[in-house]
Amino acid sequence: MEDKIYNLESNVMSYNLGFEGQNVYCELIRRLKECPLNQVTKVSIKKTPMGAGDEISFRIFFVENGKEKKFPWIQAKVTNPVTAEFLDDLQSRIPQTATWEDKRNSSATVDESGRNVYDLQYLPFGYAGAGLGRGLQIWIYLICLAVLVIPLIYYIYLLATGGYRIYTNDQGITIKKTGSTYFSWDELENVDFTRINVIDRQNYSQTEVLKAVFKGKGKKASVVMRYDHALPLLKELAAQDIISEEYLSQFS
Repeated sequence: MEDKIYNLESNVMSYNLGFEGQNVYCELIRRLKECPLNQVTKVSIKKTPMGAGDEISFRIFFVENGKEKKFPWIQAKVTNPVTAEFLDDLQSRIPQTATWEDKRNSSATVDESGRNVYDLQYLPFGYAGAGLGRGLQIWIYLICLAVLVIPLIYYIYLLATGGYRIYTNDQGITIKKTGSTYFSWDELENVDFTRINVIDRQNYSQTEVLKAVFKGKGKKASVVMRYDHALPLLKELAAQDIISEEYLSQFS
């Protein structure tokens, strides 16, 4: 196979990973790690811990002189198609006996009533704090405004009632913020997802979230979701024939 170089970007840095001769390597200013492809024993992929939902982390394990060695954990944006291209190429080049371990969970959470649950972003002031988990976003405001009685009651209410989430079942979809908007699958006419790239100039980082607009029967609801929470919802919408597989492929 031909030599190839891939530039994989995370929210804070970028790596060069590539294939040279019979080897795979990783570079960040200098070459950090390199090994023969035929000595790769495992590739492990997972969500980036404490990440913003648009990144994955992966690691290459290999054997050298009878001992297990490993590449550093590489963080890469799943929203960048180069990430999938590199992983597909890597899988095609390593031995078939090597373990391909994908620990990402791309399915919805299921509540006690059997509904699928998808977290929304709580962003009362623009996109400040985008990419943080819903619970953390709400708790930050709850703690900061705890001295004010009305905001305190409001944030406790959101947490207690499951606000800023989407719930789906066989009949339809409920979009719950402070109040709720319900669409049966039959009356949901259009759903449009837009990528929003949020740049944090203070911390020299960026993250990507998705804005979704739901329309049907004179009703409309707009939400913002982390990428990892929106993807399983997109898959469910495709299964319900609300969006096409071609539309889904733009995000998966």
